[in-house]
Amino acid sequence: MAAAVLVSLLALAVSLMPFGDGGDGGTAARDNDRGGPVAAPVPSLPPAGTAPSATATPGSPEPPTASAAPSRPAPPTRTADPAPEPDPEPQGTSSGTAATPPASCSVDYDVVNEWPDGYQATVTVTPGHPLNGWHVAFTLPAGHRITQMWDASSHQTGSRVTATAADYNATVAQDSTVAFGFIAARRTDDTHATDFALRGESCAVA
Repeated sequence: MAAAVLVSLLALAVSLMPFGDGGDGGTAARDNDRGGPVAAPVPSLPPAGTAPSATATPGSPEPPTASAAPSRPAPPTRTADPAPEPDPEPQGTSSGTAATPPASCSVDYDVVNEWPDGYQATVTVTPGHPLNGWHVAFTLPAGHRITQMWDASSHQTGSRVTATAADYNATVAQDSTVAFGFIAARRTDDTHATDFALRGESCAVA
């Protein structure tokens, strides 16, 4: 047993001994024992086809990083055009019908008495402005004839009658009234007078 162990130890010692002249290994061991410089290890090359990773060198500026491209603003959405507003109507225009000017006077026609072949009536005129002399024209029904008039003189052509102011009532102040009366012979029962006009201007019948 002891012989076997001894043989094993000798074999192990032989296997650990360096072969050759041991120039490099001995020199390296001697340099190491003397505290000499140790050779820097040779860097291993990366496998073929692999791009070397960039390492930052101290003192060198960092490579610029690619910034994200600015996003483009979305195009504005098109909204529907508002409905055009109607053009305002011009001020002061008429609706197509000419306005009737206000009457320059008003007349109150009143039949105060009747009999089979005649009647009596009174005409009261209210002018819209002062008068210095006046005449009032009106139309009687066909076949009627003035037989008497007071506070005015009468002139008749056909059914058209004109009453002219007397000397004492020719002047009439504004908003005052002037009146005259008449008696007419008739052939019909109609006693209405129409188309009153003061000095050629139409009057409204009250």
